[in-house]
Amino acid sequence: MLGLSASQAISLFYRQVQLRQGLPFETENLPNNTTALNEAEASAGERKFPYHLSQHV
Repeated sequence: MLGLSASQAISLFYRQVQLRQGLPFETENLPNNTTALNEAEASAGERKFPYHLSQHV
């Protein structure tokens, strides 16, 4: 343990979010399965427009 209560840790986290105007750590932007499929189809020239989400649900 770091010697902090849960309340203190959360307060510190929120303070860092406020100071940095965002999360106080790096995040990865990982696409979900639908986004990855759409990007692959678009790259391969297989994408048919107009696209409507209900066609692939």
